[in-house]
Amino acid sequence: MSISALCKTKNSVKISGLQRKYTLMENKFQKLSDKIRELLKNSPIEDIEATINALIKSKCTELGLVSREEFDVQTEVLRKTREKLEALEQELAKHETKTK
Repeated sequence: MSISALCKTKNSVKISGLQRKYTLMENKFQKLSDKIRELLKNSPIEDIEATINALIKSKCTELGLVSREEFDVQTEVLRKTREKLEALEQELAKHETKTK
């Protein structure tokens, strides 16, 4: 076997070994992540998070704040209304110049 063939074989063995280690590590992290998710599901943290979210929404409503979605919708409505107003103003200006 030539030296270059031997080096390629050793490199491929190293790479496949690294791939196996990476896959094992990835599996371990996934298992750990699943266990943490399971623990949090059964803990009072989920209830606390829901309560905090409800409080934040309540305070935002109390302060008159709106969601980003509602803001975007109202911005679009305003843009269309302005376009209509500008068109009407132009039409009115044409009529005024005709009557003079």
